[in-house]
Amino acid sequence: WVAFTSTNAVAAVTELRAPPSHVRIAAIGRATAERIAAAGWPVDLLSPAADARSLAHAMIAAGANDGAQVLFPASAIALETLPKALRAAGAHVTRVEAYRPLPVTSNAGWQAAFRAGPPDAAIFTSPSAIEGLKSALGRTLFSTFAETVSASAVGTTTAAAIDALGFSRVVIAENTSAGALTESAAALLRP
Repeated sequence: WVAFTSTNAVAAVTELRAPPSHVRIAAIGRATAERIAAAGWPVDLLSPAADARSLAHAMIAAGANDGAQVLFPASAIALETLPKALRAAGAHVTRVEAYRPLPVTSNAGWQAAFRAGPPDAAIFTSPSAIEGLKSALGRTLFSTFAETVSASAVGTTTAAAIDALGFSRVVIAENTSAGALTESAAALLRP
């Protein structure tokens, strides 16, 4: 098995080699699956929901247990949710760092844009995206942002991170497609 939980991991791995013929490929969401397919790799399993727990359960049900070998290319800061669940089911998981998100520093452009007129809604695709915006805006502006802006999340992990920061309203996108993300943001803007 190769388990992909982000499009960045897909890009890092698929640019290095052709698709393996003897390995099953699992994707966490529709956008990740589309990126895998665009690289010419097959997608054998698509998680029913865009979160690591759902992917783990689907993989275990499909045979990623009891001695199965799983390669998990991931961000340097990816959570251990997927490998932990697979290991608990008896799989042997090899995690490799596929990419490292760059730290974001305070950004005068983002701060000026927020002060000029904050958005009504924001879409977050990962907890690290939230942390990046928090770093760009600075603590004070980010607190105001969280209090006044509604947020859409991709998956329950991102939603939990948003909720923990006290956002006024949070919705979870149905899946990771552009249409679902747009619809979730639109839902935030409806009265």
